[in-house]
Amino acid sequence: MKNIIKQFSNKLIKTYLWYLKFIKRYLKVRRHWSFQSKQLISINSMEEFLSYVEKINYDEFFMYKDKSNEKRKDFKAVIDYLKIDLKDQKFLDIGPAYGDSLDICYESGAKSIDFIDFDPLFFTFNRLKPFTKGYNCDLFRELKTLEHRKYSLIWIKGAFSADRFIKMKLVLPLSTWLANLELLASPLAKIIICPYWSNDNYVRRIEDVYHNYFTRIMLHEGYNILPMIKNHNDDLRFPITFYKDMSNNFAISDNKN
Repeated sequence: MKNIIKQFSNKLIKTYLWYLKFIKRYLKVRRHWSFQSKQLISINSMEEFLSYVEKINYDEFFMYKDKSNEKRKDFKAVIDYLKIDLKDQKFLDIGPAYGDSLDICYESGAKSIDFIDFDPLFFTFNRLKPFTKGYNCDLFRELKTLEHRKYSLIWIKGAFSADRFIKMKLVLPLSTWLANLELLASPLAKIIICPYWSNDNYVRRIEDVYHNYFTRIMLHEGYNILPMIKNHNDDLRFPITFYKDMSNNFAISDNKN
């Protein structure tokens, strides 16, 4: 009994320390983003924005720019695998970074192209594209503020880590977050979610991506696991992708009626 209590206490201490570290890092990022938002709010042209990014030497932006072709292949690989026609889609990307998926949807004739990004630099870059509508909001707390039942295609890759939901399951239940996400989906929508999995020295912190709290909840909520897709999945950081066709829910509901 003493060993069980000791193990439980150690687990609580580790979780508590993780929360403290997370909150400290989160507040630091929020302060930085708050400062950047004030600088960026008056920028109204892509030329001004690019000049500003070069001035502050924002390495992450240039890193994503260099990976643009790779990211385009990533998005197209999944869309092609699922045989999704992008024409006339009402598209939402949560965490688009350089916005390659937004560009592809525009080129393919999507009806509307929206995105959510909390990072003020990537938000500004993508809002300056003439075909997008952006929301600079917190994807964990403010999804319900967007228009409900609007989107026919929702794409999320790398916008959050699965580890975060696992660690914060008491204060950020995954099932609740998914319910808020699905409020945005039309009855026939398709939702694609590929979370990031944290690693240390090329070893994932959660080694088994198939048997853990995150994947268990995703499967329980009706998401399927896609097979590994070339140019999309990565054995270390992005080893698993979840997919839900909301039309299946719609059909089940229709049959019940």
